[in-house]
Amino acid sequence: MSRLITYILGVFWITAVGAQPFTVTNYDIPEGMPSSEVYDIVEDRNGFLWFGTDNGVVRFDGQEMKILQVKDGLTDPVVFNFIEDDDGRLWFRTYSGKLCYLENGVIKPYEHNNLLAKVVGNGLIQFEHISKNKELWFTARNREGLIDSMGRLTVDTLDSEAQKKSLQVRIRDGKALVITATRWVSRLEQILINEKSFPVKIDSPAYISQVVADIYWRGKLYFSAYNDLFEYDNGKLRRPLISKDPIISLSTDRDGNFWVGYLKGGIARYSDTQFSDPWTLDFLKDKSVTKVHQDNSGGMWFSTIENGVYHVPNFTITHFKMPDLAKIKSVNSSNKHIIVGDKNGVVRFYDKKSATILHSKSFGYSVMAVFCDSRQNFWISGHAAIAVFDPSFRLKHVFENMNAGDFYETKDQSVWALGRLHLFQFDRDIKLAYEEIFYYNMFRNLVVRDSMILLGGRIGLHKMNIGTRRIQNLSEFENF
Repeated sequence: MSRLITYILGVFWITAVGAQPFTVTNYDIPEGMPSSEVYDIVEDRNGFLWFGTDNGVVRFDGQEMKILQVKDGLTDPVVFNFIEDDDGRLWFRTYSGKLCYLENGVIKPYEHNNLLAKVVGNGLIQFEHISKNKELWFTARNREGLIDSMGRLTVDTLDSEAQKKSLQVRIRDGKALVITATRWVSRLEQILINEKSFPVKIDSPAYISQVVADIYWRGKLYFSAYNDLFEYDNGKLRRPLISKDPIISLSTDRDGNFWVGYLKGGIARYSDTQFSDPWTLDFLKDKSVTKVHQDNSGGMWFSTIENGVYHVPNFTITHFKMPDLAKIKSVNSSNKHIIVGDKNGVVRFYDKKSATILHSKSFGYSVMAVFCDSRQNFWISGHAAIAVFDPSFRLKHVFENMNAGDFYETKDQSVWALGRLHLFQFDRDIKLAYEEIFYYNMFRNLVVRDSMILLGGRIGLHKMNIGTRRIQNLSEFENF
């Protein structure tokens, strides 16, 4: 019995563990981030991504990170979020309340920071709108304020006692300002929207989140309070979602989805306003997700408090995880499987839907090519033989002293195999029907069309007539 047949009869099938279904990249301190604690992501008009952290901001071009800190002009190392104004200036909201902005590549302090500090006190400033002339609308504790372009301040102070049990929302020119004067106590009893009261009863959870997120989605305003999500539309308020974890971020993407980020509860994506059937991501489980951003290329970015930023370039591109030492030689697919052969002689059969390894077969020698025909037979070629298995992985045929780097099936269910110096045709009964020897050429891949075969070489593309066996170089491809 040959060495090949010994390997084939002696191999065994292995059930393997699952894999992450898509590619995820984590950018944290080892990758150049100044901190693992990231609060916001924004993409500016020039295509740069910005990350706000508790130790400066990061400008990322997809390859290199540029870290900007107080020495570079920041008024505070802790930057909670960004907003780009109508003139393209990028503003930074800081922990201290002293604002700054990026203009023409230079970070500059806000001209009226001293005035702002008198109003903000020890509260956290929120801002929602900055016009072209730097007109700033902001909130801080129980105050809503406006600083115009001339530095004139207008402040509206809310009743602090009433505010303890209220959440107030002001809507101006289609933009929302959510005001929380002090840490809420045991119960939130009303929501005031443009002075209209909506009675609610929300008991404080064990862990009180002071973060109030708000966003517009499909023409409606959504905002959070503790673990609850509210929807406001045309004078009506409803509560479509009550979660088990505090809500700390609300985001949308260009595909029309709504993302809810939780404190130590990961992320949930919703596609309808009923907020049914949430889609979650395992790699963000137990993370505190502060922002979801979809970049200009369609990739998704997720900032977290614990582990920096995560990037998924495309959810529709499935990632099939291979062992670290595997070197892929050939990939093919069947109705149910993605078949991968590697240089170490292992063929792995992945489930198409879950991207998990269902079976693994070791041949003990390098696998040159794998292929599945229309009848779900598996063709596997090493350097010394081609083996064919049926859909149940039982061995059907072994063709010794043959090899193939590429396979192709025609409409009559013939399978063509291209070796180093040979071309083989197998009929639908898997019997050798044709063989051609190439004495002077070495080809890599093939396509069969009626009586014509296109053969790809290391350089050039060649056409072969099956009847005459004449090979013609195609001049258009001679340098490729």
